[in-house]
Amino acid sequence: MNRGASIITNFGCDTGCKYCIWNNHPLKECHTSLLSTDWDKLTAFITPYEKISISGGGDPFYDYNTHKPWFDKLCSVYSGKIDVHTSKILPNTELTRFNKIVLHENYESFKMHLPEIRSIKNPLRLVFVVTNQLTIEKIDDIISKRRELSCQLSFRELYESDNNLINIYRYIDSIAKIENIMFIKQRDYNIYFMPDNSIRNTFMGNNEKQ
Repeated sequence: MNRGASIITNFGCDTGCKYCIWNNHPLKECHTSLLSTDWDKLTAFITPYEKISISGGGDPFYDYNTHKPWFDKLCSVYSGKIDVHTSKILPNTELTRFNKIVLHENYESFKMHLPEIRSIKNPLRLVFVVTNQLTIEKIDDIISKRRELSCQLSFRELYESDNNLINIYRYIDSIAKIENIMFIKQRDYNIYFMPDNSIRNTFMGNNEKQ
């Protein structure tokens, strides 16, 4: 498997997801900033890639105006495509610098954010983490609304799998090809540049990539 390059930021977060794995991450207290980032090391890491992703540790778009200089610097050292994994929706005037928005939602926030989601002009992928609150009926409703949005749709397995969700997992697997959706299993798909400037093969691992 060819692994992509992912920058893990820790600007903070106010979403409060109960399943957030960053709450138990060894680097939880290591925050990202313009000054703390080793830009020479980061530039060398991302330059070979035509596309990178930015994710969290927190939410990359949390308190965006404060951290906008960090994004300005990133865009000055990297000319490729940037996908952002976030739960925040910025104005389109800010989103133009990014390639794809990978918007993480739960069912309730998705219904509330629908008008804003419809306004996003970037390529869009919606991601829902499968929890006990996500029923088959809710999945069908998400799929129905997604058709009018003409965007990609993914459901993601919990970091610590729950046997009570097996029937939901099976249902998503059974309709994935029919509905052209993805069911993302938990594994490391990328190589990660972490908030402490280390480069790691695993998101939760402590050892820097050799």
